[in-house]
Amino acid sequence: MTKLEIINLALIRIGESPVTSLDEGSTAARTADLLYDASRRAILRDSDWNFAVKDVLLTPVDTDEAPAVFAVPADCLRVMRVYDKSKAVGSRGIGAKEWFKVQGNKIYTYARTPLCVYVRDEEDAGLFDAKFAEALSYKLAGELAMPVRQSESLMASMLNAYQNVVATAATESMNELDTNRSRNPYVEVRNV
Repeated sequence: MTKLEIINLALIRIGESPVTSLDEGSTAARTADLLYDASRRAILRDSDWNFAVKDVLLTPVDTDEAPAVFAVPADCLRVMRVYDKSKAVGSRGIGAKEWFKVQGNKIYTYARTPLCVYVRDEEDAGLFDAKFAEALSYKLAGELAMPVRQSESLMASMLNAYQNVVATAATESMNELDTNRSRNPYVEVRNV
C-alpha cells in the first residue's frame, strides 16, 4: 500500500470520496496529509509491530557514569528492551536482558555493550504490515471525522475500530515470536 491508498481508505471509511493527489487542495486531502505522520507515529508506539522492530548497538555518550549513558537511536520511537552483548548466552547470542531507563534522547543502563531493541519510525508505507495499514486507516479516519465530517459519533466509531484492530494485531504479532525457546538463560544455554 502507498500513503495515498491508506489516506483514501480512511476517507472512504468516513463517507468521503477518494482523492487523486495530496496536492489537489481539497480540505480532505490537506487535512489527511497533515494528520498522517502523527497518526502513523502514534500507532507505531502503540504496539510492537514486527516490521518496525530494529536492534542496534548503542552509541556511548558517557560510560564513566553508573549507570552508563547512551544515545537513543535517531529513528527510535519506543525502546522495547536492552540486552548486554558482553553477556551473550544461547544460540542467538543477544545477551542478557538488562535494566534501562530512557530520559529524553539518552538511555541509561548498566550493560557494558548494550544492544537496544526498539520500534523505529518507519515511513515507507510499502513495508507496512497489512494489519498496521488497516489500523492506520481507521486511526486516520477517526482523526478526520471531526474536521472533515463534523461527526463525533463517526470519530468514536472509527477510533473504536482502530482499537479492535490494534488488539488483534498485537495478538497476531505475539504468535509470530519464537516460542520454542525458553526465556530462561540457564535453559537457553542448553539449546546451543
